[in-house]
Amino acid sequence: MNIQLRGFLILFMSPYLWGQTNDVDSDSLNIQNLDEVVVIDSRFPLKRSQSGRIVEKIDTKTLRKFQGMDLAEVLRSRAGIDILGSRSQLGQNLTTSIRGGRNDQVLILIDGVRVNDASRIGTDFDLNFLPLEAIESIEVLKGASGTLYGSSAATGVINITTKKGVQDSLFSWGSSFGTLQAQESLISGITAVENSFRYAETVGVSDVSLFYSQRYADGMSAVQGGQSDLFARNNFGFSGGHQFSDSYRIRFAINEDHIRSEYDGFDSNFNPAEANNLLVSNQWRFALQQNATYQNGELQLDLGYQSTGRDFQSDFPRYLKGTNFTLDLSNRYVFNEQWFSIVGYFYQHHTANISELENSSQHDLYANIVYASGSFNFNIGSRWNSHDVYGSHLTYNINPSYNFQLSEKRNLKVLVNVGTGFNTPSLFQLYDVFSGNNGLKPEESQTQEIGLDYTFPTGNFSVLYFKRIENPTLIYDFNTFRYGNSDDEVSYSGLEMNYHNRIGSQLQFYLNYTLTETDGGDLRRIPKNAYRLGLDYALSSRWSLSGSFSRTGDRLAVDGTTTLGAYSLLDARVQYQLNKPNAVVFLNVTNLLNQNFIEFLNYSTRGRNIMAGFNWNL
Repeated sequence: MNIQLRGFLILFMSPYLWGQTNDVDSDSLNIQNLDEVVVIDSRFPLKRSQSGRIVEKIDTKTLRKFQGMDLAEVLRSRAGIDILGSRSQLGQNLTTSIRGGRNDQVLILIDGVRVNDASRIGTDFDLNFLPLEAIESIEVLKGASGTLYGSSAATGVINITTKKGVQDSLFSWGSSFGTLQAQESLISGITAVENSFRYAETVGVSDVSLFYSQRYADGMSAVQGGQSDLFARNNFGFSGGHQFSDSYRIRFAINEDHIRSEYDGFDSNFNPAEANNLLVSNQWRFALQQNATYQNGELQLDLGYQSTGRDFQSDFPRYLKGTNFTLDLSNRYVFNEQWFSIVGYFYQHHTANISELENSSQHDLYANIVYASGSFNFNIGSRWNSHDVYGSHLTYNINPSYNFQLSEKRNLKVLVNVGTGFNTPSLFQLYDVFSGNNGLKPEESQTQEIGLDYTFPTGNFSVLYFKRIENPTLIYDFNTFRYGNSDDEVSYSGLEMNYHNRIGSQLQFYLNYTLTETDGGDLRRIPKNAYRLGLDYALSSRWSLSGSFSRTGDRLAVDGTTTLGAYSLLDARVQYQLNKPNAVVFLNVTNLLNQNFIEFLNYSTRGRNIMAGFNWNL
């Protein structure tokens, strides 16, 4: 028996073995179990056992372990997710990859509202804008999700929930300081600082939250051997809600974000080179949600508006501005304890000054039905999309699952999911003077999944196989130097495994593995194999230690021929809870062994970096 197969069998059997030897009372442990509630896969609050998908849920407690770090660092710790650029200089363009997909195939939601920048190549949302301190929890749904969420959800959806008001008045102050530097640099002082302030209060049936954060770093160059490049971010947020009656409530959020980031250029041979360029990015977001409940149902209206401007100050200056307006009107109806339905209408309008002021709009009608019993569950839906350029398209989703209740606290769920996706080319891909192609066709895909999810008293184990077929797919044609469509069908396939277990009352460990392969597709910068092992150890009621070991396998560079070598990283974190004042102090060390590796060819990557800080609640 070969080593890989033997290792797989050990992983597969270990939940059963641990479950036999560590059958403790899960009610006293904060673990992921059958009663955990997920929303993203059906837009109904369902128990984990009733969901037909494997949903990654990152709760508040988990996010606290990443204090002083980036949102990208949190997301890339999950199986099947990679954030390309997150190990480079701050301000680097981030590519969110799920199952081999790219930014234009991954939809970002903030409090359930779609966000993106219509002037960007993939019409995606820049994760550099979001401070981790403003986030309450994250849900990640991998695989085709176009039925409920429309275009740009071909490989996954990330729903970020922000912090809201609290019952008692709360003022919090978080601060961290340390280093952000490349592997070859020596620590010479503090080069990264971050501060955040939040005030939240609930008075009667109203709540309000005010938020400000700033981040500054100036210790690392984007290109190897260059001068350090500045990154400075400021975030302002104001949100609130009011319950007008038992049946009607309203919420709103206003956010303004600013980033100043220096970036380098290219030499005469188009290789990355030192340059004194500056990118000034400004973003304004507004969201409004209204909920009206009636007997057995709820009518919800989500409105969102986003305006983003990017000013490139270089030898080739350019100013790009994009706006995005969305309206989502949905009606959720509960027939009984087992049958749920949602029907809705969605509208989106984009504008961007690409060659001139361009715009596009689309209208969607969608419906989804969920049957959730104690054993058999079924989720089926369809969405009709009408685009002002490409006409009409229909997507669908079929998702049956079955629970084998092995005992009161042991459950094995087997699931199958088949869904289709539809992505429209961006305004940039259509109309950019240098690389645009207004003859592009939309990208269409079908995803098939089969998996199992085993929950036992001290943890959880899941394994899932997926295959996605795209025809046609959107590509960048290096022969014409313009965007185009592939001539042939391409496919992506892979395997995702997650294992979480608690040993006793103090130790938890996590293991995930991702295999990603393609036939004719683009996996540049994305590894075929990746895995991560994480440990959390509670030394006492106040002291806690966390560590992770990650392995990223070989992958192709952007030139499509150079192979970037595999690398391993070790990170460590320690936290201490104070009683008076009510504060947590922490110390994080990333790339503890100062591993030398390449994320992007000819660009710098982060070496050993240290961040220390505190979070104080009044």
